[in-house]
Order: sequence, then C-alpha cells, then structure tokens
Amino acid sequence: MNTNRMRREAWLRVLVPVSAGLLTVAIGLILIRWLAPGLIGSKAPVDLRLVQADDRVTPFFESALRASDIASAEFLLNDPHTRVRPRPLLAPRMTFGPHDLLGMRNDSVPVWTDVLAIGDSQTYGNNVPLAGTWPAAMRRALAEPSTRVYQMATGGWAAPQYLYMARRAPALLPQVMVVAYYAGNDPAESLRDVLEMPYWQGQFRSASNELAPLPRTVLNEGAPWPVRFAGGVETVFTPGVRLISNLAHPRVAAGWAVMLESAIRIAEIAVASGTTVVFALIPTKELVYAQRVADEGIAAPPQYRELVEREAQWADRFLADLSRIPGAQTVDVLAALRVAAAHNEPLYPDDDNGHPDLAGYRVIGEAIAAVVDPLLAPPPEGTYRVTNPDDDGGESRLVLIRDAQLWLFASSTIARDNGWDVSESTVVLADRWRNTLPRAGLIDRVDTARFGPRSD
Repeated sequence: MNTNRMRREAWLRVLVPVSAGLLTVAIGLILIRWLAPGLIGSKAPVDLRLVQADDRVTPFFESALRASDIASAEFLLNDPHTRVRPRPLLAPRMTFGPHDLLGMRNDSVPVWTDVLAIGDSQTYGNNVPLAGTWPAAMRRALAEPSTRVYQMATGGWAAPQYLYMARRAPALLPQVMVVAYYAGNDPAESLRDVLEMPYWQGQFRSASNELAPLPRTVLNEGAPWPVRFAGGVETVFTPGVRLISNLAHPRVAAGWAVMLESAIRIAEIAVASGTTVVFALIPTKELVYAQRVADEGIAAPPQYRELVEREAQWADRFLADLSRIPGAQTVDVLAALRVAAAHNEPLYPDDDNGHPDLAGYRVIGEAIAAVVDPLLAPPPEGTYRVTNPDDDGGESRLVLIRDAQLWLFASSTIARDNGWDVSESTVVLADRWRNTLPRAGLIDRVDTARFGPRSD
C-alpha cells in the first residue's frame, strides 16, 4: 500500500505542474486571440510569425547560400525545374564567370534592370569573358551608356527554361526582355526536356511521346568538315550534329513547335507586366557561312548542304511565326552575321566549337541593340500620383519627376502652389518608375523656379 501511495504521489507531483502549465498556455492563447488576433494566423506581421523549417517553408539563407553549391567543383548543378543551373558565386575566369548569387553570369543581382537577356550558352557567352558576350556588346551599342542589362542564361537550357526564367522576369522590372533561341540544338533539347522532365510533362500541347524516333543514320552525326576560306579564315563545321535539330521530321517539327509555344507564353507574360519582348534566333555557324561557301565554290558534303537548306526553312518559318505574336519584336541576326562572314575577321573559333568568338558576339549584340534601343523609354517628367510611396502612411500622394529623380510633395497644397494640377485625374506613376527612380527628397516649400512646370 505504501508503495502504491508513493507512486500516486509521485505522479501527482509531475502531473499537477504540467497541467497547470498547459492551462496557462491555453489561457494565454485565448487572451492573445481576443486582445491581438493579428498575431495568430496568416495575418500576423512577418517579423512576429513563427514557422518551422520543413518542406513547406525552406530557410531562405540555407538555400541562397547553400554551402554544397558554392563549394561544388561542378560548373552546372542539377535542378528539378531547369534540369541544370550554373553554380552560384563563381569567380571570373577567362571564358566563363563571374556568377552572381543566382548563378547567372553577371557581377551581381540587381534590384531592377532595363534589359533582361534570356538564352542558352550562346547568350551566356562560351569562349569569351563577360565583357565579350552579346548582352555586353548590346549594352555598349545602346544610345544610353547607363542602361542596365542583366542576363539569365546557361548551357543546356532551351525553350522550357526560357519560359521558366521569363515567369520570374517581372520581379526585375525590365523594360525589354530579349529571348534568344538557338537553331543548333534548341529544337531537340526543348522536346527532350518537356517529355523527360516530370516538372514539364503535360505543359506543352506540341509534345507527344507518340512521336517516331529520329533515323539511326542521322544520330550517327557524321564527320566534322574543316574549311579554309580565301583570306585565311578557318573553322570546322559539324553539320551532322546540327542536323538533328533541323531535319524534315515530325520529331523535329514538334521541337520547333515547343519553341513557338514557349514564345507565345513569354509574350503573354511580357504584355501583362508592361514589358516589351524581343525574340532572336541565333543560327548555326554552318548557316552563317553558307553563302560564303557557295560564293567561293567550295564543294560541300551532302550533310552540310542538307543542313543549311533545312535550317533556313525552319528559321524562316519560325521567325515569321514569331512576328505574328501580339506585342513581340523580332531580330534578324542571320543577316548581320552573313554580312560579317563575307569579310576576313573570324566570327567563330578555328575548331568545331559552335559558339562565336568576340567578333561574332559583337555582331549579334549590335544587331539586337538596333531593335532594343528604340524600345527603351527615358524616365517621364512632371507630376504623377503614387499609391503607397515610401513614407506616406498608405495614402495617395503626388510626386514630381525631374531629371530622372523622384521628389515627394509634402502635400497637395505645396504641389498646387508650385504650379501643378492636383486633381485626381493626375496620371498614376507606373510601378517600374516608382520602384527604380532614385529618391531626391521631400518638397515642403514653394520654389517654382526649381519645382514648378518648365516652359520647354
């Protein structure tokens, strides 16, 4: 009996404090829900919410600064949505890097950009330093030297990955988004990814597992073809490799259709976010030099002749389809490259590498810049209405944009006394300019010479 009584007393000594503690917590939660309901549930301020690290809430810094990614010896890392992604925070090398925190080939991740370039290794800029890539060449060719350009590209990407990046483009507030497809392998890789990757399966109407495989004779790829042009320019063509994406075959047609479908969706994203999209099709070096091969009377092998004929047909059709997409612009990169190929400055390496050299990337960048430049609008001038500006308490307020800087009027009266219309009809400032223009300060006095309307 004494033993049983001692056990009961021991349990009571444990249960009573625990029960009291649980009751205290319950009462506390009831009081919090009554007195401060915003602290419980999804409406709580971000800095007061408590979350656990699980599959639903990934710790941000654990992901953004993942030690295994940064320390990896691999240039490309696997990704379930994009198949591969570049290793982040890679120091610059001669022909690759630097990579920013997102793994993209830029010095850093910007808060915003004027132009966003999306593509594969042709846009990443294999063979050259960052300054030699076509996005860098494009920026140098633009009229405004301070234009910001950010690129999201890497080898192994194709149409699905371009769409994936375009879905994230509005976060960077670009005025123009340039998407550069590559005729050399995008058709084959686009179809492969939408059929093989679980994330993309069923997202493209053009893709089907019922498509017949390519002939074995094509998959054999054939032999490289070295060529030396008059004047000393040398290179090595690989028509068999490029023919896989340019055959007259249902599987190839499906690949080009996936590319077009991605472009249509990208254009819809651009229109919805107030961005202008520019599509480019980068050709194979075989097609770039096809006219010079013919002009110099060089006897080309059958595979080369078939490639340049088929690629030209697919390219013409694709560019024509792109030009019919509402809100989209297109660039004829091939025409500019062919003109440059007629001269004796090498556009590509003298081996079988299909990526351009400095001169080739420069030609591509300048051709794209000619289309992009007129699309870049300068900052507006005058008064605008903004909602929820930096320090207004959530009310609609008037701002003055002058010399590419944003001033906040202390009140509508100050704006009116400086000579401005303060009616509710004042145009609402677009988010892009509200979020990107540097803040000049607060206008809290009347100074019409400085803050009033300009006569010009």
